[in-house]
Amino acid sequence: DMNNAKRAPIGGLRTLTLDQLFAHPFPDREHLVFPWLRQGESALLWAPVGLGKTMLSLTLALAVAGGGKVLGWEAHRPRSVLLVDGEMHAADLRDRLQMLAGTIEGCDMAAAGRNLRVLCRQMQDGDVKFPDLAESVVPDAGRKAGQDVILAVARQAQAELVILDNLTTLAGVEDENSAAALGPVVQFLLRVKQAGHACILVHHAGKSGTNFRGSSAIATTFETIIGLRRLEGHAVGDGVGFELCWE
Repeated sequence: DMNNAKRAPIGGLRTLTLDQLFAHPFPDREHLVFPWLRQGESALLWAPVGLGKTMLSLTLALAVAGGGKVLGWEAHRPRSVLLVDGEMHAADLRDRLQMLAGTIEGCDMAAAGRNLRVLCRQMQDGDVKFPDLAESVVPDAGRKAGQDVILAVARQAQAELVILDNLTTLAGVEDENSAAALGPVVQFLLRVKQAGHACILVHHAGKSGTNFRGSSAIATTFETIIGLRRLEGHAVGDGVGFELCWE
């Protein structure tokens, strides 16, 4: 009848009345990293080259995959994690993860071994196109767009957390200073959130080292933005050291 026709979804989109919204049984969103990252949320982690952003992102990958405490934060239980790496040699990735494995208090490495799945460019055959997270449409119907490939891998892994390291090597963006050029990346990050995955995007600092590189449009999707800044007087020989800046 006419009333039912009026209520039929248009383009598959759902609408809710205010009463339905108030009555909807939303499940509590648990913390993947307490106190700053919950299920389905996203964070931007940026830093100058060589300061330790990959070391921190790998530490977080292990902590979430195996549970445990690090830097005053806590992953209360092991969860599935997908790490997408766009540049590091697979052997170096292995060596860093092995080095970091013993640094997380209470981490269950057996659980981490099952829960952490790595999609690494350097482990692919030379003729395999690595997914571009800025690619949403392809002219060739014979293959999936890069965004669809990454989402499919995340879904197959049942990943509660997706770590993307890093924006520059994973997204073919002509001009990171252009909001329009970053539009496909923003849409992808929203698709990740819509699919229910939490996400940490690793990015470089700008020339000044006081903010992330490129257009501020990239910041619109994140609940948390964390910058790593250089410590005055800190020597590289003393190990990884940085100041955390919560934006």
